[in-house]
Amino acid sequence: MSYSEPATTSQRGWGGAPALIFGGPQRRFRSKSPRHAGDGIRELPSLVPKGVLAPLTTPFDRQGEIDDETFRAEIEWLLACGVDGVVVGGSTGEGYALSPAEIERLVAAAIEVVPRGTTVVAGIIADSTREAVAVAASLSRYPLAAVQVTPPHYIFTPNDDEMVDFYTAVASSASAPVIIYNVIPWLQLAPALIARILDAHAGVVAVKHSRKSIDAYRDLVGCVGAERVIAAIDNQLADCYAIGATGSIAAITAAAPVESARLFKAVRAGDPIVGPIAAFLADLWTVVGGANLPARVKAAQMAQGLPASHVRAPMRDVSEAEEAAIAGVLRQWSAGKGDLRSV
Repeated sequence: MSYSEPATTSQRGWGGAPALIFGGPQRRFRSKSPRHAGDGIRELPSLVPKGVLAPLTTPFDRQGEIDDETFRAEIEWLLACGVDGVVVGGSTGEGYALSPAEIERLVAAAIEVVPRGTTVVAGIIADSTREAVAVAASLSRYPLAAVQVTPPHYIFTPNDDEMVDFYTAVASSASAPVIIYNVIPWLQLAPALIARILDAHAGVVAVKHSRKSIDAYRDLVGCVGAERVIAAIDNQLADCYAIGATGSIAAITAAAPVESARLFKAVRAGDPIVGPIAAFLADLWTVVGGANLPARVKAAQMAQGLPASHVRAPMRDVSEAEEAAIAGVLRQWSAGKGDLRSV
């Protein structure tokens, strides 16, 4: 998709991007009680993680076991590329295929690797309140900036009251703020329900919008406020930032971290490099987005020098054609970087 330049900007120049303050792991948060009526959903924007957060892939060996060394190398690489934090066990990280013990193991490793003050978020993907609460409680010992929690999404769909109860229970058991991870294609939470969940418990502070529609993004921002919505439209992140997003968690960042980090700063600074970077990320998304997205993101990472890693069955690694297409987009972008000096 093409990128539309924001109509106005208050800042100019690559070097003029404002300093950002990111929610870090030293912040501890616990709220065991729902909000009092009338507290409002705009009460706690300072607890919403900010900046460009990379969803980590989970490297596996050929037997499907976690490759701890490559996982740590990935974190170091992403941070060196300029991202502001990392997310463990999300969709890109095959969190749906990880046990609670493996999630905790990866969270512990990430906390150990990142510098103090770096944002670390953990994913919780569970189909029962009991399991989600147990995972949230088990992660409470770690200094996380937030947990992103997917709605229960098996064949039996919770109604709105049940969904509010689910997030309230998780927030009551977590020591970190909760992000609603609105990612399930057949269970998209409506803006009004999201606002209700945010208003129901002080521990639920934001929503990650993964629906691939900028109009839906605008509608959600209009309902709950830009400071509450974390961008995740991989091929339209620049538009999300222009609308007011103060951060993103998107798979494209794990595949192209340097460009993703620079895009965020460029939009805020009014830098004309926004257009070319946004176009590249949109092109890359055409070959990275897909039913086997974790495998494709890993292929992009390996094309940039990370050690070989595999996905966990039943998913398979990328085909030769997919690998070639991903490498081709990356090569074309790298070859054309010299043309950007005059932009």
